[in-house]
Amino acid sequence: MVQRISDTMGQMEITSSVFAPLMIGASVGIFRLLDPDVLSEGITLLGGGASPMTSSAFMVLSGVYLILLSASSSLTISRLRSGEMSGGWENVPRNMMRAILSFSAGALISIAVIG
Repeated sequence: MVQRISDTMGQMEITSSVFAPLMIGASVGIFRLLDPDVLSEGITLLGGGASPMTSSAFMVLSGVYLILLSASSSLTISRLRSGEMSGGWENVPRNMMRAILSFSAGALISIAVIG
């Protein structure tokens, strides 16, 4: 049972630091497909401006979300694995670097494929 839980934690860690950032990066390319003229009323930067959000602003917003997601998931998984209520900061830099590289690869590949 302990081995199964450990394997599940490892899979959760890989999903949160590799696959999820890859998909978030791919959404940057998909966002470029949206026609800003058609969606200018619906998608505005932080909901308060009159101009539509650009793909570079979406990439920055996604990147900030990714950093917060990576740090919180690394801490949560580490704390679940150890059974302690604090600590786990030693895993954050490694998982964050994986997440940033996966995000960058997903964004670059999707921009290259989509345009």
